[in-house]
Amino acid sequence: MIKRILISLLLLTSLLTAPLLAASGTSGGQIVEIIPDARSAAMGGAYCAVGDDTSCLSYNPAGIGQIRHTEILLSNVQLPADVQYQHVTCAYSLRDIRSVTLNEPGTLAIGFSFLDSGHMIARDTSGNSLGTFSERDCVLSVAYAKPLYRDQVRGSVLAGVNMQFVSEEILEKTSKNTCTDAGILWMSPSNVYSAGLALQNAGREFGYSEEQFGSPETFMADDRKTLHFGTEYLTARALVLRAGFENSRDEGNGITLGGGILLNELDIFFWYAHEVSIDYAFISTGDLGTTHQLSLVLKLGAD
Repeated sequence: MIKRILISLLLLTSLLTAPLLAASGTSGGQIVEIIPDARSAAMGGAYCAVGDDTSCLSYNPAGIGQIRHTEILLSNVQLPADVQYQHVTCAYSLRDIRSVTLNEPGTLAIGFSFLDSGHMIARDTSGNSLGTFSERDCVLSVAYAKPLYRDQVRGSVLAGVNMQFVSEEILEKTSKNTCTDAGILWMSPSNVYSAGLALQNAGREFGYSEEQFGSPETFMADDRKTLHFGTEYLTARALVLRAGFENSRDEGNGITLGGGILLNELDIFFWYAHEVSIDYAFISTGDLGTTHQLSLVLKLGAD
């Protein structure tokens, strides 16, 4: 598994673009660009071709087609300026309810994200205080993916789509929109090599009153010349070490760090989990401060 991850990331270092920090800019719906999980954040966002858990929903929805059990992701992100971001995703493999006429029923995933800026100070162009305001954004995601092709020599091809329903509220004004992600993923027969291609956040314009913003659309094989690299190492004592680099942000040195604990075969209340991981990521954003991310992933059922 570790060997596959390393090679996958090296293949796609120049393809992936996933900004870490939501900020005001020339597009709306910036909440959909926040990396929700600590594992991929610590690996520099280089995750488009890894896609072996619910985290791939933020990079390439085709990856959830590999999930063969119920999986839950819970994440909390402490962004600079005390901005709070929470995320939950649940993925469910439909193979348990498949009919005799459907060999590959695929996987369904539902996610929800919420961002709360707290109270921020509004200022005019001269820097004078205009009082305080807050921003609250949320996203509901519904995704589906399945294998399209399997061959012992050529490998497997998976495809997926993710619909995101975005709501933004700022200064008592609300904007609502929908964005669409779509992607494909190729896996070698031995699962050592993989490659992915994804289109993210394609949608209509966001707007507040008379002001309109385009959605933050990203094609993960374009010519934006951004670099994302990441790696992870699993020690013999279930400790995972991670590091990465990504140069798509304007602040910070681009270095990402993190780690986690990987546990197998646990009973959690009334559920049996064949794998549980607790992950942490630390990202410096220069003068803006630091970002801390904590995630819990539950992979339920027998492996």
